[in-house]
Amino acid sequence: FMDTVTLAVFLSWLCGGFVAGVTSMGAALFAVPITAFFLPMQDAVLLSCLSLPFMMIAIVGLNVRACRLKSILPLLAGTVPGSVAGLWILEALPDKTLRICVGLILVLFPVWHAAARIKPRGENWRAALAAGFVAGVLGTAAAVDGAPAAAYGLYAGWPPSVMLGTLGLYYLLRSAFQCFLQGYAGLYTDTVLHYAVWSASAAILGVILAHPVARHLSIDMMRRFLLTVIGLGGLSCLLKALLG
Repeated sequence: FMDTVTLAVFLSWLCGGFVAGVTSMGAALFAVPITAFFLPMQDAVLLSCLSLPFMMIAIVGLNVRACRLKSILPLLAGTVPGSVAGLWILEALPDKTLRICVGLILVLFPVWHAAARIKPRGENWRAALAAGFVAGVLGTAAAVDGAPAAAYGLYAGWPPSVMLGTLGLYYLLRSAFQCFLQGYAGLYTDTVLHYAVWSASAAILGVILAHPVARHLSIDMMRRFLLTVIGLGGLSCLLKALLG
């Protein structure tokens, strides 16, 4: 039997897992703003951090042949210091301030995506290092690491299958390190662990449901849908911060 909060957590991560299973990103961008209506923002972020490794195992398992291992190293090299900085931000900012910051990031990301015209330029370790650092900061502090890493994938000109396999493995390794940092800091409560069981299960199911769909849907169509969801998620965070 699910109470209202558990049902909301399950459904939001089911949809988030589906979106990530098609686009390689967006699960936390979709689910965190929704779960933040039912849980404190810090708990919603920590819940996301615990759920992502399990979801990424499913994504990597379904796209392992397209994974480029050498491309992950510079991303991870930037992620380590970025995650440490993000942990400090998570512990230092009040709940309302964190909501506003996350909301602004989510609202501005679609605007940036529409304005920026990224042309594929091939892989570059400096760009990957920078993307990894920003992803580490945003992922640990606000569970929204998908945008910087995906932007690098577009910069490198990766096809969809490579994007899913490579970024899936990167997110898996990055989120595992992030969970270690947060667990070491004693941030995981019994409440967060309880809801993480439901969110992780829902995310895996969403990825499995998305796998056959991803081969038939237009990537451009899903990207437009994802940008809309991201923007609405940001508005929901800002709204709750202002009303809260």
